[in-house]
Amino acid sequence: MSGYLKNLPSQCKYIENLNVPSAISDFNQASESNFSLGSGIELISGLVYSKIGDKQRAIEYYTEALRINPKHITAYFNRGVERSEIGDNQGAVEDYSEIIRINPNYVMAYFFRGLARSKIGDNQGAVEDYTKGLWINPNDAIAYFHQSIARSEIGDKHSALLDLDKAGELFKQQGDEENYEIIKTIITLKKINERY
Repeated sequence: MSGYLKNLPSQCKYIENLNVPSAISDFNQASESNFSLGSGIELISGLVYSKIGDKQRAIEYYTEALRINPKHITAYFNRGVERSEIGDNQGAVEDYSEIIRINPNYVMAYFFRGLARSKIGDNQGAVEDYTKGLWINPNDAIAYFHQSIARSEIGDKHSALLDLDKAGELFKQQGDEENYEIIKTIITLKKINERY
C-alpha cells in the first residue's frame, strides 16, 4: 500500500511518520469511550492497519466507516485498494463502482476499477473505465499506458500502440524522461515483434 498511500489526500500523509503502536492504542481508547469523529477514527484506524500490513483489519475499519457514513468516498477508495491487494478484485470493483455512483467525476475510481477489472480478466470493462477516466483527465499518461495493456489483451493491437504512443508523448511533456524512454523501448519492441 505504501505506493498508494503516498497518493492519498494530503490530510492522510502524516500516517507515513506515525508511531503505529501508540496510534492503535489511542484509536482503541477513543473507540471504547464512544468518542465520535463521524467515521474519522475508523478511517484513520484503517490507514494505520494498512500501514502495518494488516489489510484485513484495515478493511474492517473502512467497512465500519462506511456503516457510519455510506457515502464516504475515501473509505470506499481505501477499502477497494486493500481488497485488490488481498486478491478480492471483484470486491474492489464494487467499491470503485460505488464511488462512481456517488461522484461520476472521481477520475481515480475509473482508473483503479480498470486495474481491478483487468485483474479479473474483464479487459473490455477496463478499457471502458480507462476511456471514461481519460475523458475526465486526458493528461493521465499512466492511464493511457494501462489502457494500452488492456486493449492489447482484447486483441486491439493498433489502438494499444496508439495509447502507448500517447502515454509516451504525455510522459515527455510532463518531464518524466524515465517513463518516456521505457515507453519508447516498448513501442520499438512491439514494432519489431509485429515484423517477425
